[in-house]
Amino acid sequence: VRTVQTKKPDVAVIERICTGEGYDKNEVMYLGDNLTKDMYMAKMAGVTAVWMHRKCENEDYKNKLLAITSWTAAEYARDVELRQYMQQHGIRPDYEISDARELIAIAAK
Repeated sequence: VRTVQTKKPDVAVIERICTGEGYDKNEVMYLGDNLTKDMYMAKMAGVTAVWMHRKCENEDYKNKLLAITSWTAAEYARDVELRQYMQQHGIRPDYEISDARELIAIAAK
């Protein structure tokens, strides 16, 4: 078991895993469900970014997210800022899926 002394979206998370496991970044596919904490980190680290996008967010999303995760209001505000930054700079996942079975076709490429 390896521990990383930082947290998403710090690219060191992916870099340490790749180095520790002996993988080159061009061999790595990162699957995540959060556009900023997962996809931003994957794109900045230079690995293939696959976004599991579940189209179920509603107006109460922030309150639900804060209630069921360790996110603080400040982290949520940072998430909003990163989303805007990604949009302004055209930072997008390499793939967007809504079903994990779609990974098979992506991995075969």
